[in-house]
Amino acid sequence: MLKLYEDLYKKYTLVVILGGLFVLFLTLFLTFSIILALFLCTIFIFVVAFFFNIQADKRIKVVSKHYYDCDAETYTKTYETFYKRLKIGITDNKELEPFVRIGLSTGYISLGKNKEALDILSDFNPIFKNTKISMMNKVTYLNNLIVVYRNLKQYEEAKVRLNELSEMINYPKVDNELKYLIESAYMSNKISLDIYENPTKENLKYAENYYKDILKLSKSKSDIVNYNYKLAYINEKLKNKKAELKYLNFVIENGRSLYIVKEAKNRIQEINN
Repeated sequence: MLKLYEDLYKKYTLVVILGGLFVLFLTLFLTFSIILALFLCTIFIFVVAFFFNIQADKRIKVVSKHYYDCDAETYTKTYETFYKRLKIGITDNKELEPFVRIGLSTGYISLGKNKEALDILSDFNPIFKNTKISMMNKVTYLNNLIVVYRNLKQYEEAKVRLNELSEMINYPKVDNELKYLIESAYMSNKISLDIYENPTKENLKYAENYYKDILKLSKSKSDIVNYNYKLAYINEKLKNKKAELKYLNFVIENGRSLYIVKEAKNRIQEINN
């Protein structure tokens, strides 16, 4: 994570060089032992790295909070900076590329830039198949692809990825927490595909009950706003204008820079006309 932040990385490098030399020379001066001096210098470097990585992790949490608070623009701009650093070879691609690509694709999706999100993810498949990548990243990768293909109305492609997601439940070393995450992502995406590809009354009523229930359990603002938008769509198809307007207004009032705010405003204008 440290390599994602240029200012922190420069400070870390400076402290390691100057501090390491100081520890090295001080130990040599006091003990005249090269082995002890090198040992203490190594410990110093690891301690400094640990401290600066904590600072980097704190910044990542702040960036994530932008997303959960519906500040999609700030979130996405930060990940665009990370991605540029990847592309010019500043950071360790193998270690950080999955994290950055998935984060940036999430940002693009939240801004309605589905083609850009697909570009970020489409050439990512060889990296995805690398078993060293965390299962959490793999789940998010597939989830984002399903959402992008659904938004682009490429439903067959979305179904292929949905099947891949369901197969992950049978992967080795999938604990109960991860299994729950996979099952939740699968169910939410399947229901979304059903109501967008085949908005029958049966599918819509089932989805409405599902999203009302999950809305009660949601904690992040971005999830709450997105579920309200889905409920607005469902009520549009069910021709329940009063409920649709209620959900649309909630999206507009709380969605900040999410693209669905603009979509909600456009829909209200259509209703009023």
